[in-house]
Amino acid sequence: MISTSYRLAPENKFPAGLDDCEAALNWIGAKVAEIGGDPKRVAVSGASAGANLAAALALRHPDKVKAALLFYGVLGNNFDTPSYLRFGDGSFGLSRQGMQTFFNHYVSDRKEHDDPFVTPMLADLETLPPAWVCAAECDVLHDDSAQFYDKLKALRSGDAFVLATGCTHGFINRFRHLPAAHEITKSAAAFFKAKV
Repeated sequence: MISTSYRLAPENKFPAGLDDCEAALNWIGAKVAEIGGDPKRVAVSGASAGANLAAALALRHPDKVKAALLFYGVLGNNFDTPSYLRFGDGSFGLSRQGMQTFFNHYVSDRKEHDDPFVTPMLADLETLPPAWVCAAECDVLHDDSAQFYDKLKALRSGDAFVLATGCTHGFINRFRHLPAAHEITKSAAAFFKAKV
């Protein structure tokens, strides 16, 4: 496993972070064999904004990425979904207003909200490598993940959706304390082993 950092908005707007992830993917392609990896078994993964970047990177390079593991990602740009309206006051972590602010900070122009590399939900998902998609039940982004998976399911089979029941945004960071985080991580690993 290789973890990478990337430039952050608002100081570095789209596509700076995605370009950094692309540079990391290219480095991995060139160096992975040297460090004992298999260049034919490269998957991308991320949580929240990281899942957005992982999905965008997989869409940009389906030839290099063999699977995408997406934890409660920022995948759509509809702030009126039932989960945004239900959990949007921020009591469970992210708020609807905060997410709108983050979205506007990420791009230079609001027209970019509809760029499929900003909003992967709007992309032609047929080219996306096999995807494992996780939603946290008590999260404004729940419907982003559920709707993204539904769009995939309408196109093809072989992807997976997992619901983290009773969990809030960011739950995977509490791996040592939440049994659900452990189980969800095992699910993602099993999908990777089966697909890559």
